Amino acid sequence: MKQLFPIFTMTLLMLLEFLGGNTGFLLPFAGLGVFYFAVSAHWGQAAALAVICGALTDFIYGREIPLTPLLLIGCAAFGWRWRSLRRSGGWVNLLPGTLIFGGMTVLLLSGSIFGGGAFDGGALLDILALAIVMSVVGAGSFFLLCRLLDAVGRKLGCDYYSMEESAQLAGTGHYHWGRKKR
Repeated sequence: MKQLFPIFTMTLLMLLEFLGGNTGFLLPFAGLGVFYFAVSAHWGQAAALAVICGALTDFIYGREIPLTPLLLIGCAAFGWRWRSLRRSGGWVNLLPGTLIFGGMTVLLLSGSIFGGGAFDGGALLDILALAIVMSVVGAGSFFLLCRLLDAVGRKLGCDYYSMEESAQLAGTGHYHWGRKKR
């Protein structure tokens, strides 16, 4: 069951993303999932999830340019870097969700500004305003996702992100990013 946990989680996150996309909302939940598994599990596993989920997303949406796998690999690299920086503590843990949702909103919608050949300043302001709103949504979504996946990960015996434990262990020199002790 531990091996199926990332696959099942990413499937549910992609379904949420597709439901949002079909109703007109850009909700890059797959980016949050890839980041979570890059921090809590292994970079290679997160990169494989990123390529598969990104390719599937672009295939389902019929995109000609496969941009999503590249963005999700960027989320995995961000998670790997976040893990090596050993960031912890309350509000700092909201930063990944903020950056992932805001950044993916800007990158995925920037084609509407530059795609037609003419620059549209009004569309740029709209995208930046949407990126700010999506950054707030991303912070809240990442907080809830971490709580949910940490609870399930503990029950399954998987490695998990654990905001509280990383914050408590930050000053002790024993930093393990929520990994269960072996």
